[in-house]
Amino acid sequence: MANEMESNNDINLIIKIKYQQNQAVQGSAKWVEKGRTVNFRSFMELFYLIVEACDDLEIRSWENKLDA
Repeated sequence: MANEMESNNDINLIIKIKYQQNQAVQGSAKWVEKGRTVNFRSFMELFYLIVEACDDLEIRSWENKLDA
């Protein structure tokens, strides 16, 4: 099973919300494959953490969209 996770082009994150009030949120994000945990203080910080984790992935983009 570990080999399946390593061979896939996947990223596994565990997001824990520790505080939420109005539109503010705080918590932690654990990157399972790397064993790293980082605290975030806003949705924007969480978004940047996810983008950083996805930097090495080959994902679809609007520029590579096939015309139907």
